[in-house]
Parts: sequence; C-alpha cells; structure tokens
Amino acid sequence: EIMESFARLAGIMTIFSKQIRRIDIHGNTNQAWKWDPEMIRLSDDANLELGELPLTNGLHQRGLSVYFRLHGGGILVSLGPEGFRALPAELPAIWVVAPTRESKGLGFAVNCMFDLDAGRARLAGNSAVNKQKAHNLGSEFGQALRKLCVLSMERWENLKSDLRLEDDLNVYDFWATFWKVMGKGLQATGSDEVNALVAQLLCGDSGIGCLISHEDAMPNGLWGDYKSLTRPDKIRVVLKGSLGTELIFRELVEWEYLRNFLGSPESVMSEAVYTVVRRVFPAIGQARNQWRSVQFADVLGNLAETEKKITPNTAGTLGRLINHNTLKHEDYEKERELIEKALHFFTFKTQDGSFQSADEILVLAKHNQANPDESK
Repeated sequence: EIMESFARLAGIMTIFSKQIRRIDIHGNTNQAWKWDPEMIRLSDDANLELGELPLTNGLHQRGLSVYFRLHGGGILVSLGPEGFRALPAELPAIWVVAPTRESKGLGFAVNCMFDLDAGRARLAGNSAVNKQKAHNLGSEFGQALRKLCVLSMERWENLKSDLRLEDDLNVYDFWATFWKVMGKGLQATGSDEVNALVAQLLCGDSGIGCLISHEDAMPNGLWGDYKSLTRPDKIRVVLKGSLGTELIFRELVEWEYLRNFLGSPESVMSEAVYTVVRRVFPAIGQARNQWRSVQFADVLGNLAETEKKITPNTAGTLGRLINHNTLKHEDYEKERELIEKALHFFTFKTQDGSFQSADEILVLAKHNQANPDESK
C-alpha cells in the first residue's frame, strides 16, 4: 500500500533520472522497470530516445514513447504506429526528475530542474527562474524539432522504420499527430504556473513556435489534395464555419472555382489550426493584412460579383452543395441566412437560353406543376 503510488510512476523515473535506468521492486508481486532505448542523434546536445513506455498495465495503450533528451531536461511523448499519441491523462505533466503535483492531461510530460515550493510537490509560484528555465528548454526543444523535421523530409523511409511507424504513413500525417498532441497541451487548463511554463516551452521562438517559423512543418488541417505542411507566414486564407469541416470541404473542393478562389494549399489553413497558431503566436490574430477569414457565404458572394450568370455546370455543382438536405447540416446552420442571401444575386440559365433569378425559376416551376399542359 505504501509502495503503490511509487510503483505506479517508477518507470517514468527511469527515463527522467540522470543515471538510474532500472528500478526493481520486490514484494508481494515483483516488478521491474527499465529504460533501454534506441537512440537517434539530432545534435550535440539533443537525442531522440525511443523505447517501450514503462508504465503499469491499464495506464496506457501498448506502444513506444519518444523522449527528447536535451541539455536542460527533456520532453516525453507517447508514440504509436500512426504517429504521436497523448500520454495518459493521469500522468503528472511536470517533473523535476520525480513527479510534481502539477497539472495532468497535457498530453506530454516535461522534465526540468524547476524550482519547487517548500513542500517539494509544486512549482514555486511566479518564479522568474522557472520561466527562464522553461524558455531555455523550449529553445533547445525547437532546435531538436527542426532537426527531426529535416530528417523526416530527407530520410522519411529510414525514420519511419526507426520509429516503427505504419508503412503507409506519410510525412504530413506524422506531423499532424505531433501538432494534435502539442495543441492539446497548449489549450489545456492548468495552474497559472503551468500555463506560463507551457507558453515559454512551446510558443514564440521556442518549441513548436521555433519549428513552424523556420520549417514547413505546420499541417494546414485540410483534406485530400489540400493537405499541406506549411508555415504561418505563408497563410493567406483561414477557413471558417462549414468550409473548415471535412464532409463539406471534400465536396466543395471538387469545385474548380473554389480552388481558384482559395489559392495554393500551403496558403490555406483550417480554423482549428488557426486556434492553436494564435496560442503560439498571439500577434497573428492582428495580422489581418496578411490573411483573411473565408466562409462558404463569402465564396458565393464573390461568385455573385464576378459571375452573376450561372451556367448549368456551375448550377449542378451548387445544387449538390446547397439543397434542403445540406442546409440542415449543423455546420451550415450558422451560415444558412448568409448563403440564402447570396443566392438571391444569381441568375440561372434556363432551357430557352434566358437567365432567370432563383425566385423567378421557383415561380415558373410552381406554375408548371399547376399547369402541366402549358409547361415547356
């Protein structure tokens, strides 16, 4: 009973400690934890260690973990065949070799020689020293991520094999899983001390901020041919509302007009990605001269300005996208009024070659239904 809490987390200590790589516990049930990783050298001060995650059964799904061992500490993340995974939510997020009682559920664990309070269980409150240590570790982490990014671009097949990843996994999806785990940590709610440390570790010129400022390693959050790794300074369009959902985007992106309207994939990102990027670079929220937000109604409004006369081909595309069934979709709900308003500016080509508004066509359709002998 006394040893239970220690045994539960002892395996992680074999990763974070400076020298100890094996812990044996003898009692009613003998247990042994060890960290004997394979190593990928990233730089003189940074290694990527790969090994079985040493946790008790039931605390995590089976798989590997990667530890970014850096000069000032390290970052631990779980790894599966599909890429990065979040660590168990119950796992302490902040370690000073041993676990603290700070926030759980970050999705990754940070090990650094932070200053602790008198009880040695929590971070020292409002500590400038801790913020500086987190920033230094974040700078090292960012440089290590850049090295890993270069490896993924230049030696993907070798790296995929070294990390035991699925054969059909591509570079985009690999970094998308990393982005998902780190994004979860950035948006987690913890104590003020933990939030400040995470910001110092990941944002600005540290961590993922450093990575995506210099490398095309930010997944744009889109689908199909529009999936692209990019950088924040390349973004010109942020998709919001229904355009940022997979079901609707996949249908819409088949429309050539939309592709021309959006531009190249590396210049477009989803609202979900934008939300995380704003945490990494708060100033990007004010950079409206660089990018614009786009909803489906904006696309229709632009179409109404440039091509008020809708040909049968375009009408067929719009008909698949905008009808009684699609407008009931919850992702369209907030935009329905704007979409219907935009449609009033269009005229559609009829069989006799004339162009009629949607309202006029509805009137004709009702008349033809009531007078089938007169309809043509």
